[in-house]
Amino acid sequence: MLAIPDLSVLAISPDQEDMERPLTEVLPQLIRGGVSAFMFREKRLSDSMFVQQGSALRHICEEEGADFILNERIELAEPLGASIVHVTWKTTCQPDRSLQVVGRSVHSLEEAQAAMDLGADYLLVGPIFPTPSKEGLVDPLGLDALAEMCRRFAVPSVAVGGIKADAVDAVKKSGAVGVAGISCFFAAADPLVAARQFRAAGRSKK
Repeated sequence: MLAIPDLSVLAISPDQEDMERPLTEVLPQLIRGGVSAFMFREKRLSDSMFVQQGSALRHICEEEGADFILNERIELAEPLGASIVHVTWKTTCQPDRSLQVVGRSVHSLEEAQAAMDLGADYLLVGPIFPTPSKEGLVDPLGLDALAEMCRRFAVPSVAVGGIKADAVDAVKKSGAVGVAGISCFFAAADPLVAARQFRAAGRSKK
């Protein structure tokens, strides 16, 4: 059985034209600061460029000790050597669950149940709080809905959407195994410091 990745602090790559520094420069700092997993999400690159860049990022993850997750373009999982894939309702290629750990994005209890019926190994639940990337598309779920989802489904749930470091403790107490974000990591003035803040905040004070 394939191992579920460490999803305690998940960094999701942004649109690269919005970045001032290359992913290959920022990602090592994030991992050294406490990011446990990285999701490579890029829609605009050609297949060959996607594999080339993804391979470099996967190598960084292996060297630095983080899990590498391939988002959506799972037909490229084999040339990338990716054993963890993440799908959304837009994904056209279906994963091979005998070879890959499969995560699914969900925005409601109904979507989560459908994802479970399809054999999801973990759920990316959101948006929890308001976030510009989902404004006008999906209403924020809030912590109560997150807690209900975590109670109802046995697989790990990761919270995403508008989460700042000072909210991580409340998110974890709702039952999520971890938190995910894009701009909170990749738009940070100091990615190392940002990752350390999220890692420290995730150590719940009982």
